[in-house]
Amino acid sequence: MDGLRAVELSLSISKTVRFAETARQFGVSATSVSRMITDFENELNVKLLMRSTRHVVLIEAGEEYARELEGILWNINQAHRNITEIRAAPPRAHCACTRA
Repeated sequence: MDGLRAVELSLSISKTVRFAETARQFGVSATSVSRMITDFENELNVKLLMRSTRHVVLIEAGEEYARELEGILWNINQAHRNITEIRAAPPRAHCACTRA
């Protein structure tokens, strides 16, 4: 499984508290989201969510993980924006020489 995608899904669910809404945002089925989260929880060996047929509730571990993820994803997205800006800018010459 794509670890970054699992992180994004986890954070989205922590905000929407709905598999269907997260699925809509990511253009996948709610079943796929549920399966990815279950696989992710299994990889982490910790439950993040309490689920029933009508409700999704973050448990303590899920709340803490969501807090941590928010900053991490912000940094990743910022890095992507920075590199895109560099790629879009005209090339600059870099000189490895030192001036005397």
